[in-house]
Amino acid sequence: MQKRTKQITVRLTKQEKDHLDKQARLAGMKMEPFVRSLIAGSNIRERPSDYWGEMIRQLSAIGNNINQIAHIANATECIDIGELQEAQRLMKEVWKIVKEV
Repeated sequence: MQKRTKQITVRLTKQEKDHLDKQARLAGMKMEPFVRSLIAGSNIRERPSDYWGEMIRQLSAIGNNINQIAHIANATECIDIGELQEAQRLMKEVWKIVKEV
């Protein structure tokens, strides 16, 4: 890691400082890395809400279940109606989650 030895001082109004603090907080970053990212020209976005992480976990679990059903169907070269209905139910759940977003 590069050692940072140079320091600069920037004077801001209260409104500018408040705005900078808010932007860093929304990005989920501490002030120094946030300012360095701005200087580097990075496109900084708001940190996704915790809801996104939960949604991704749910979609991943559903995807795994559908994958298991597909694996069984491929291995046995047949699928029973119950497994097919379960796959359809899981896909409806996926669409419900996607529409909520």
